[in-house]
Amino acid sequence: MLRQSNLKLITRLAAVALLGASLIFLFFAVRKNWATLDAAVVLQNIPLILAGGLVWAGALFVQAFAWSSYVARGQSDVRYRLILQYGLGNIAKYLPGNVLHFAARQAAVRAENIPQWRAVAASVGEIIGLSSAALVLGGAVSLASAGSTMFHKLQDFLPALPSVGSMIVAAAIAAVLTAIALRHFPGQLNSEDLRRYLIAGFKFFLSSVVYFALIASIVLWLSPESGVVTDVPVFIAGAYLLAWLVGYVLPGASAGIGVREAAFLIIAQTGASGAVDEPALLVLITLLRLVNILGDLFNFTLCTALQSRALRQNTGKQ
Repeated sequence: MLRQSNLKLITRLAAVALLGASLIFLFFAVRKNWATLDAAVVLQNIPLILAGGLVWAGALFVQAFAWSSYVARGQSDVRYRLILQYGLGNIAKYLPGNVLHFAARQAAVRAENIPQWRAVAASVGEIIGLSSAALVLGGAVSLASAGSTMFHKLQDFLPALPSVGSMIVAAAIAAVLTAIALRHFPGQLNSEDLRRYLIAGFKFFLSSVVYFALIASIVLWLSPESGVVTDVPVFIAGAYLLAWLVGYVLPGASAGIGVREAAFLIIAQTGASGAVDEPALLVLITLLRLVNILGDLFNFTLCTALQSRALRQNTGKQ
């Protein structure tokens, strides 16, 4: 059997290799389409990029609220401080490793004298919620879109959009998985704990659905401006959510940079049988990455300002 240290090394090497392959893939895609790329689109859509950044920042607050609510357990003042720390620590995902924002959350929870396992449990619930929501929304939309030929034979069996039934089933699965995961943390399981874990699972899933719905709206806004023309615009949004998930689960890519873009290019072109213009897709992924970075910066800036204000108020009371 592999030792834990060897397993970590292999995982990191695999992540670095995938990141390198993704960047090389993007490099050749840009090189091939360099003559037809319209860089002016970025400048022409600055207002939309800024607006998209604000929406993305708001989506991050949805996730921060869900995570901090589980950790704080009804303590509104603690929850507020943890929401701010969530935004401050979120910027750490741009450092190598793509896991340091989790460490920042742990430090924030430690400062509040809250058991560390509760923060880990909340992060596990968030990961399950995000992953399941991305698969449900991204997968259902991408597979079922009329413009997708990758799974043409499945189109007779899948709805054009996720049905209410499929959403309920996915939420139930996410809740059960979260309950199972959280059960492995300290504490004796009883009916009250199980109820709280299941409710937490549903909350993490639903907050993730809202998060991705906002991101999908950004994709739909920017697609026409990028020159992406397709009969089924939601397919592009679904492809982006799946690509987001690929970048999210890879531990080596900082904020999924490179991996998400390469995955999106592959999924969008494969699913549409190459009908979507590649230069337009390259412009779109550039706009979306700018929106993502701005959203993180807006969220970080607002959390910094609110925390500074809180510190000044506390100092004045003393």
